[in-house]
Amino acid sequence: MSSDPSNPLAAADAAPPGSAQPVPVEGPTPRPGTQARGRESALFRYLFRRQQRPLTNLEFLAGIPLFESLSRRELKRVAGIVHERTYAAGELIFEQGTPGAVLFLIKRGAVELFRQDATGHELVKLSTLQQGMFFGEGALLHEENRLMSARALDPTDLLALFRGDLDQIIESAPSTGGKILRKLAWVLSRRLQTAMEEHFRER
Repeated sequence: MSSDPSNPLAAADAAPPGSAQPVPVEGPTPRPGTQARGRESALFRYLFRRQQRPLTNLEFLAGIPLFESLSRRELKRVAGIVHERTYAAGELIFEQGTPGAVLFLIKRGAVELFRQDATGHELVKLSTLQQGMFFGEGALLHEENRLMSARALDPTDLLALFRGDLDQIIESAPSTGGKILRKLAWVLSRRLQTAMEEHFRER
């Protein structure tokens, strides 16, 4: 297995068992614990750098419950058809009453869902969604108009899965499409149950 050249621990681990390590012949002898602290600092810098690397669409989708039953090959197929879109803070993503055909997944940022009256004025805030969450999933199953509006609260990156693209997966790879539909049905069922529980608690 090849070692990661950016990993500060790779050089030590790469040496074959029993091989001699270079010994410094000049300079002061390090104080006890200095080498350990330097090694630890290098490790933290390495881990921090790895954490700061943006997730690929494939890595992001692998962490979404809707796709958790998919194999890596199936995930690659989904990652290849999603569309990435960026929204500014305050920008409208979709408006209540407009046709829905897209599921949105929040890769970065935050989104607020709210209801409007007939004149377009905001009535009530419904929820705030963060990175890793998704919304608009009902649009993958039917062509009805949106029941709420959505806007970006921060600079936001979304992945969009269109109903037409999901239909193509169902036709060309029924097993993959079936896994997504079963998870989608489970998500909708859970959200309906949660909404009913909240409704009866408020009465």
